[in-house]
Amino acid sequence: MQLFQFIGAALGSFVVVSVVSLVWPLVTTAPMPATVQTVRDILMQTSAGKEASVVLGVEDPTTVTPVNVQEFVSKKATAILGAAENTVKQTVTTAVITQVLTRFQELPDDQKQVVRESICITPMVE
Repeated sequence: MQLFQFIGAALGSFVVVSVVSLVWPLVTTAPMPATVQTVRDILMQTSAGKEASVVLGVEDPTTVTPVNVQEFVSKKATAILGAAENTVKQTVTTAVITQVLTRFQELPDDQKQVVRESICITPMVE
């Protein structure tokens, strides 16, 4: 049982170090630790490692511009808040229009005519 746990931990650690070695240039401009560089070098000799680096856009770490994580999160948060604000505006506008139409339908005919004359350029004919 402990052997399987050890193997699982070793494989999990290898996966983490492999991913870190690939995304390191995306996250920081700091020099890569020797162990991580060794893992990257070994990983880049495999077809899976090459494909993963192409997908991530890190096949040549010297040409990669690190992502500003704070700016990335800030932009995404702003986009999410903007979308939420638009949804709230649409919901409120719909509710207000529904209420106005409901109240208008409840008005007596003479008051409906006053509202129509106030809103419309030419009076509406029923």
